[in-house]
Amino acid sequence: MNLLAIASQGYRCLVTLRNGFYNRGLCHPVRLPVPVVSVGNLTVGGTGKTSCVELLARKLTGSGHAAAILSRGYGGKLKNYWLKSAGGSLFLDGRPAESLEGIADEPQLLASALEGVPVGVGSRRALTGRVACEQWAAQVLLLDDGFQHRQVYRDC
Repeated sequence: MNLLAIASQGYRCLVTLRNGFYNRGLCHPVRLPVPVVSVGNLTVGGTGKTSCVELLARKLTGSGHAAAILSRGYGGKLKNYWLKSAGGSLFLDGRPAESLEGIADEPQLLASALEGVPVGVGSRRALTGRVACEQWAAQVLLLDDGFQHRQVYRDC
């Protein structure tokens, strides 16, 4: 058995164990003060999850709801940051983004395409979600690629 297969089996065991804790009520997802919509599936890459999040954000903001997007920021070197575009410029943690180095592609794409919609990047989505509600007055949170994410209660 090769090393990758062994690592895969180990990962599978850990995920099964974690899901078992949630399924049996031994772990409880955090409920955030606003509805949480999770977009994801069992396939990685290229299935349109990010495009779906963008469409949902457009529909929500178009109907007068303040949406925020929560992402893990896969592929980026920076951790725990906020992106938002305004007036054609991209802002990183409230300041003009002078460099895009270290910023994950998908959050950057979403923030650039969705004027005024904050995109929070961080591994602890419950914490990022609370910040979105308190700092950005979010009324709806969208989890980008959140299917496997069990720490936050998902309303949809």
